[in-house]
Amino acid sequence: MTGTGTNDGPYMGHEPTGRPMRTAVLDVLRVDGTRIVEHWGVPDRLGALFQLGLATPPRGGAARV
Repeated sequence: MTGTGTNDGPYMGHEPTGRPMRTAVLDVLRVDGTRIVEHWGVPDRLGALFQLGLATPPRGGAARV
């Protein structure tokens, strides 16, 4: 899924920026029979911080393994 919105409230301890953002969200469900019994939603919080100007990506591109 993709989450979108405008940062008009506090986010992770930071004041609102008024900036728009778009982030990927991974949803994992555990199903028992015909019922969803657990749900985990994992958004790209680091990517959101970069888009909102609240964090700076490291210089030099991607890390090498």
